[in-house]
Amino acid sequence: MFDEVTAQEEVFRNVVPLLEDVLHGYNGCIFAYGQTSAGKTHTMLGPDGGRDLMHHRDNWGILPRAASFLFGALEKGVE
Repeated sequence: MFDEVTAQEEVFRNVVPLLEDVLHGYNGCIFAYGQTSAGKTHTMLGPDGGRDLMHHRDNWGILPRAASFLFGALEKGVE
């Protein structure tokens, strides 16, 4: 579905519908599967296994973006 040059933001945009469903009470799962060194940790957390998340939001992986999205939506109030 994605190749090695796909931006983190583009991958995350494909996860947003799942997160919106979760906010409406549905169960959801984000599953990373692939060969060793294929980029699963990079995709899920960001560069360097997510070590410098607070300083490089543009490089966030799916999990920090999802947490930010969900907590932001809860803070605003789910519609």
